[in-house]
Amino acid sequence: MMMFPQIPMLNYDVVVIGGGPAGMAAARKAGELGLEVLLLNENPVLGENLRQCDEKLASELAEGIKGSSVDFLTSARVIEIRNYSDMEKAVVFTSPEGTKLVWVKAIIYAAGTRERHAFEAGIIGDRGAGVYTIGEARELISYGALPGRKVVVSGSNDSALALAVKLAEKGAEVAAVVEEAEYALGSKDYLSRLSELGARIYTGSKVSEVRGLRRVERVRVVKPDGEVWLDADTLIVGVEPVPTVKKLVKLGAEIDPATRGPVVNELLETTIPGIFVAGSALMTIYDPRIAMDQGELAACGANEFVENGGIRSALWIPVEAGENVLAVIPQRISGERDARIYLRVSKPVKEAGLRIPEIGKKTGPATIVPSEVVKTTLRKEEIGGVIRITVEVV
Repeated sequence: MMMFPQIPMLNYDVVVIGGGPAGMAAARKAGELGLEVLLLNENPVLGENLRQCDEKLASELAEGIKGSSVDFLTSARVIEIRNYSDMEKAVVFTSPEGTKLVWVKAIIYAAGTRERHAFEAGIIGDRGAGVYTIGEARELISYGALPGRKVVVSGSNDSALALAVKLAEKGAEVAAVVEEAEYALGSKDYLSRLSELGARIYTGSKVSEVRGLRRVERVRVVKPDGEVWLDADTLIVGVEPVPTVKKLVKLGAEIDPATRGPVVNELLETTIPGIFVAGSALMTIYDPRIAMDQGELAACGANEFVENGGIRSALWIPVEAGENVLAVIPQRISGERDARIYLRVSKPVKEAGLRIPEIGKKTGPATIVPSEVVKTTLRKEEIGGVIRITVEVV
């Protein structure tokens, strides 16, 4: 304990990093299972981002934490995670109370995603005012201000479409929603509402350039049949965000290129024993209920890890994305317990079924869009004897 002589030290069974729907659900479940839990939230308010789209759910989750056995700190920023052994980890963080270190046996990482700015999205041009990410635009709206009067939205996931609808309903003109894919990624309900509000949807197209020295004046859109310059005073960059996993990468966690999050087993444990991940840090998720489901699952995993001194398997079975599956979680399962499978499709499908050919399993039919996370459960009796699982949506 003399490794950090100048830093006050705490001891818990589990630290949960992130106070969104996944983190709050994980912390509460871990507390219910009898673990000593500390929840660290970087924002000053629990569920701050969730409040932008579901105030009621965010309040319910926050009140659940406040009324539970979980200790929590807001405005608490994690500086470093250290992995000394399977059962001994340290998290260094700062908060208004100062810098502290907490010793833990397990970590549930639910730090969410980070938004990509215009240049990361390949949009060049002038740097005038009026270019916002979805989060920045939402914050302005929460203060009662519109980010602009004539808006172009780059991206068509559920977050981008929901924001476009809100802007139009508050009086802004949505000049266009522009999506690189050949189809809109988000919910048909949002698309239908935008159509009613008169917004144009460009698919197979890309926002490539912004012009306007003091403020955005024009936005260049490259389409399959040419290009068009749209008059606008605002550009919202709503392309897919990226899981915030830099600290896990530094520790050596294996990352899946398809999800951009860590490789995990059926209890959402990474390739680093005792570190679990849930929510959008695992795979971009737009439905808070799915994030909460993963948070509770990660808490069950952390509890098993603490009680048994680890999670082991004689053989890890790989889970692979098959036809029309963009990404699948978990990427490996033991076959020794039931496994929840989460996936996102590559393109929209109507009346399609989820199929796992190795075990003859098929569910559906259903209509699925790429922004949606589909969940199914494999019973351990179904998994026995296979050496690989392939998930298809056909």
